[in-house]
Amino acid sequence: MLTIPSADLAGCIADALHFISPDKEDAEHRCVHLRWDGRLFHASATDLLRVAVSSWSPEDQPDKDVQDPLGVELGSVDDPWEFLLSADDAAHLLKAAKPIKDLEYLPLFVDVDGSVMSVKRSKQHRVPGFALSYDGLPYGFADLRVFVANAMGAAEPVKEWGVNMLLAMDFGRVRQRGGGAKWTFAGADRPAVVEIGHRFVGAIQPIRLGEAA
Repeated sequence: MLTIPSADLAGCIADALHFISPDKEDAEHRCVHLRWDGRLFHASATDLLRVAVSSWSPEDQPDKDVQDPLGVELGSVDDPWEFLLSADDAAHLLKAAKPIKDLEYLPLFVDVDGSVMSVKRSKQHRVPGFALSYDGLPYGFADLRVFVANAMGAAEPVKEWGVNMLLAMDFGRVRQRGGGAKWTFAGADRPAVVEIGHRFVGAIQPIRLGEAA
């Protein structure tokens, strides 16, 4: 079982959800991939023009001063797991687990058993508990961190680089944890890598300048 603050589970999923496919018939890319790798939790998504990976570590410090009312140990001793959450289920989970003002870091408990994921919150003073379960999508999903790492390894100077600003604007909706944004270019016809803070990496495909996106 993974123990993760409400703000971080909801935040990572929300970061990635901006980058799912807009095509409601494209179920394989209209989803958020969740992964616990034994050290970090990742939420990732792609619409095939952009990729996004938002991560969390049990060692991350909260964005603001908080009091830990439960004294729970964050993280997990479970073996690595992954789960593919549909866009509709992701939106439902975000609504149910929306962080409560001044209690943003109450812990959630996430368990994945085969193709079913459960998310629970214990009942506390002023805070109702809940127990949710979701069925995973039956598709494979690539590790987008590998794609981003390969793109970063090919960095080179470029004189100009075209981008669809409607697609690029979603990077501005990602949480800035630990700093601003850095763009790394690998050529005029290669994806640009976008790093935001210390826990988000993504990439976006270029367009040819003078052509419609």
